Amino acid sequence: LKEERLANEANDDENSALLDTVEELQGLVDRAETERRDAVRSLGACERKLQAKKTEIARICEHLETGNEVAALQERIRSLERESVEREAERVTRDNDLCSMGESLAKARADLEFLRGMIEEQNEDSK
Repeated sequence: LKEERLANEANDDENSALLDTVEELQGLVDRAETERRDAVRSLGACERKLQAKKTEIARICEHLETGNEVAALQERIRSLERESVEREAERVTRDNDLCSMGESLAKARADLEFLRGMIEEQNEDSK
């Protein structure tokens, strides 16, 4: 009986440590989810900047007057288009990364809930 009590106490200690680890991991998952949401907001800001650049390109095209201005403005347009392409590529990469991160976070959350259930079930069984 004494050995059984000692085994139960050891099991309770182990389960308690496992629950602490699960809590810590859930905190990490929550923090990663917050960082992912912040990145999504940042992505929105990048998209607004990209739209502003496109509007600037359209405005430049509307105001072309002389040959010299045309050449200078065309170079500026090419520069803005390069920036647009680079930003779009960055946006797509970040969007893909955020989707992958979201999927990974969802899986981690599900795994943690499963572990929590198993540990709580073991706790109930040992009592």
